[in-house]
Amino acid sequence: MTTRPEDRSPRMPSETGEVQAAYGEPQRRSGGRPRQSIGETMIKSFIRSIAGSLGRAIMRAIVGRR
Repeated sequence: MTTRPEDRSPRMPSETGEVQAAYGEPQRRSGGRPRQSIGETMIKSFIRSIAGSLGRAIMRAIVGRR
């Protein structure tokens, strides 16, 4: 048998009143860049879709499929 204090505590958090919310408190950003604007997000999404299509076309050309 162990005598560690954490082993003697109850297993369920509800018994001790330590229940947390499902999503918790919203956390602040720790610095760095602010969030992206809608325009920047749309441009990135567009470029990613073009790059994905281009990558697939290049792979088809290398592999030999049409």
